[in-house]
Amino acid sequence: MRGLLPESILKSTRRARQASDLCARLIATGDEVDSAMERLDASPLASACLDVPALRRAWHQVRTGHPAGPHLAQSKLSRGLMMGTGILKTEEG
Repeated sequence: MRGLLPESILKSTRRARQASDLCARLIATGDEVDSAMERLDASPLASACLDVPALRRAWHQVRTGHPAGPHLAQSKLSRGLMMGTGILKTEEG
């Protein structure tokens, strides 16, 4: 990239955050997240595979902007929801 980008960019060690708007998007679709959580709670397979109470805590942290790490919570929540969605689809056939 030398010759194409400024030297200050090439030497930068700062990393960008992907999906920096994920918390806002999760909050905007809060009803869907709540519904997914209820479906996960009702699923024996999801409850056996996932720590649904931990996902609920992460959702609470995301929703309230908890200072203990909303970005860690959003990562845990989004990954758990992806896994949970796959489990629920498997159960539904």
